Amino acid sequence: MDNITDYDMLKMAIDYYSPNQLSHALRVAQYAVEEASFASDSDKQSLWTIGLLHDILKDTSCSTPSLACCSQLKINSIKLLTQEKEDSYEEYIVKIALSNNAFAKVVKRADIKDHLLHDETLTEELKNKYYSVIKYLL
Repeated sequence: MDNITDYDMLKMAIDYYSPNQLSHALRVAQYAVEEASFASDSDKQSLWTIGLLHDILKDTSCSTPSLACCSQLKINSIKLLTQEKEDSYEEYIVKIALSNNAFAKVVKRADIKDHLLHDETLTEELKNKYYSVIKYLL
């Protein structure tokens, strides 16, 4: 069980993310919750948290011990959503796809959706990268 409120998680995200990273993370969290409209309120709350913090280990100085206040499910999902340096992007996506972690899959689809919807940062190379792997997550 979490010892942390939504406010605390949002504060953590604000403390660690740049403004652009925070905007992206909030959109991913919202997309994940929207995709799982059928889910229980508890699962939606978990998806929101995982979506919000999905890049926190990769893109900030935050470390796994800083997430200790989260449930093990959330920590495992966030860690799974953190690409290992030695993995290609496709290998990373396949790991998520082959996992039994439905939360990570929903959040990764939401992450890719957000990237594809933002033309100002979407290069042809990035578009091809995302389109080439989305099949694994469907």
